[in-house]
Amino acid sequence: MKNKGIQILFILVVFTISASHAGQSQDEALLDAAEKGDIESLKISLDKGANINAKGDYRSDTALIKAAARGHGEIVRDLLMKGAKANERDKFGTTALMFAAAEGHTSIVQELIEHGADVNAKDRYGKTALMDAADNNQQSIVETLLSKGAEVNAGDSSGKTAWVYAAEGGYTETVQLLKRAGANEKYDAMEWSGQYSDKKTFRGLIITNNLAWEKLWNRLFSEMSTADIDFNRYVVVCIFLGVRPTGGYGVEFGQPYKRDNKMIIPYKEHRAEGIVTQALTQPYRIKVFERKGDAEITLEKITGE
Repeated sequence: MKNKGIQILFILVVFTISASHAGQSQDEALLDAAEKGDIESLKISLDKGANINAKGDYRSDTALIKAAARGHGEIVRDLLMKGAKANERDKFGTTALMFAAAEGHTSIVQELIEHGADVNAKDRYGKTALMDAADNNQQSIVETLLSKGAEVNAGDSSGKTAWVYAAEGGYTETVQLLKRAGANEKYDAMEWSGQYSDKKTFRGLIITNNLAWEKLWNRLFSEMSTADIDFNRYVVVCIFLGVRPTGGYGVEFGQPYKRDNKMIIPYKEHRAEGIVTQALTQPYRIKVFERKGDAEITLEKITGE
């Protein structure tokens, strides 16, 4: 009897583990089908008990998020009709709506909103679907989101708004669209950075007119329209570090201040900790600052902590 009891217990344990693995495999099948746009496989996995809001191992994204990001409209519609949660997030706080807005999937954006997607939800960096759409020049989606109550002047964790993202990209029509919707112009929140430039030695630039700005822009971002800057009120400051041995180097600007009738703009070179690109880089950072009257503008390097 004792041996029989052990056998029964063993069978129950095996059954429990097998059932668990079967359920897990159906969740994985659901996520895989959503990513690939395979509507039939998706339906089969749901019929076999897959959790419609199951999350993947890497990004913790749901089937709805995967389908919305890749533009699989039929799958998005089917998932929403079957009860998928429209406001689920991945591990970065990104929702299906944010992905669809960034990728330009207009019909999916509309479908998600109709099923309760929050147009003002923010990811872990404070970015909204409207900012994602503006950052990628998705004009029709910007219009849709605004018409559904998106907050035009909401800011992310760095203080950037949808207007700033559009302005940084040189997306003139999107900038004007946001402006008509009540967006505030935040020129001093505009900045650009990168690891590769045409400057092999250190150089600091202070740009005060459109001609110089267009010349610099065309060297760095020739595929985009020049970002519009009001040089009557603002200046553009550029720091090029020159060649550095890895991808871990960058520039930070401090708060400007006045000294001896000069506008001092402090900056600091920093080096990232941890794993970085092991290749030669030529890092730079560009930022817009508001003028302080007619004061002469000077760059000042900060050393140490």
